[in-house]
Order: sequence, then structure tokens, then C-alpha cells
Amino acid sequence: MSLEDLVRAKKTQRDKDWPMIPRLIEQSYFSRSAGPDPPIDFWLRELRTPELPIVVVASAPDRALRTAELRPALHAALRADRDEVEKLLAVEESQERSKYREY
Repeated sequence: MSLEDLVRAKKTQRDKDWPMIPRLIEQSYFSRSAGPDPPIDFWLRELRTPELPIVVVASAPDRALRTAELRPALHAALRADRDEVEKLLAVEESQERSKYREY
């Protein structure tokens, strides 16, 4: 199972699954950010801690703008507004949990 598939599988309404998502993505970020061909698009779509999206969008603003159409937290990250990023990430999590409940 790929990391992206594992992250997708963890997006449930179970409280114990959600803390694992940032850990998985951060492990990817910290182990690959200095390497060749880092998965920037994956990080832009999935990073869950407020500080890291701000760092990633600063390194790839054009890609971030494209992804921001689907992820409003990136607009706040582009402005380096940590508090707004944090708020919008919480909204995302709530929406994901709702989708799972409806499913």
C-alpha cells in the first residue's frame, strides 16, 4: 500500500486514526524534503500541521496556487497566516469525518 493510500484509508471518523495522518505525512516530509524529486503535490494536498504547509507553499508557490483551489488552507499558508491555516485544517478534518459518516 502506498503512503497516499494509507493516508486515504486513515481518513475515517475513528479518533485513533486521525493522529496518525499528520505523523505519516510529516515522516514523508522530513525524510524526503532534501532528496531528489520530493512529493510536493502530495504534501500540499495532505500536510496537517499549520507550520509545514507554510514552508512548502513558500518553496513552490505556483504549485500551491493550483492546489489551493481545492484546499483553502493553502491560501492562508501563502499569506503565512498560521492561525488561519490551523483553523482551516480543523474544518477540513471535520468535513472528512462527515463524509465518512455519510458513507
